[in-house]
Amino acid sequence: MCAVSLLRRRRPMTVAWSSEDARRLDDEQNRVAEGPCITAARSLETVYVPDTLQDDRWPDYLQTAGGQGVRSILGTPFHLADEANAGLNFYSSSPDAFSAASIGVAHEFVRETSNALRLAVRLAVLASERDDLDAALRSRSTINTAVGILMAQNHCSQKEALTFLERASSVRNLKLRDVAAAVVASAGGTADPPPAP
Repeated sequence: MCAVSLLRRRRPMTVAWSSEDARRLDDEQNRVAEGPCITAARSLETVYVPDTLQDDRWPDYLQTAGGQGVRSILGTPFHLADEANAGLNFYSSSPDAFSAASIGVAHEFVRETSNALRLAVRLAVLASERDDLDAALRSRSTINTAVGILMAQNHCSQKEALTFLERASSVRNLKLRDVAAAVVASAGGTADPPPAP
């Protein structure tokens, strides 16, 4: 079995797997934030666990893996430059399952697929940045509309209207965009829905 974990913004997540058992094993590793794959991804060094019942590096995780019949694990890092960190985990029900030759094959596979994964991560980063920018622009538009409404209603300056919104945001412990959306809605306008957190 095998699975790929990706570490972005310090949060690991399983992004590909060969079986549900492999996904569950990687998800558990990501949940506890330690294990062979996480260590391989962070250190960019191959991590080999010849026998989960004899290794004491990650006792909680290896106990879980051993309890699911996994006896050896190979964690191999992807080299993704600065985009993110990732690791490919191989799981076997046999102890000492990975020979030097099979570890070499794993390294070659990771080397050949690193470029494709790096491109996929870059595309995901660009999409996330675009979504963040769209959300910021929608928020800014709503805030500017609310400032204009407050200026008209209270015959005040732009700075005073913005200060009023900021104080309301602080007192109510709400995001500025949410307070602005409420002002726009109460004035009978329609604000873009606030972006998802």
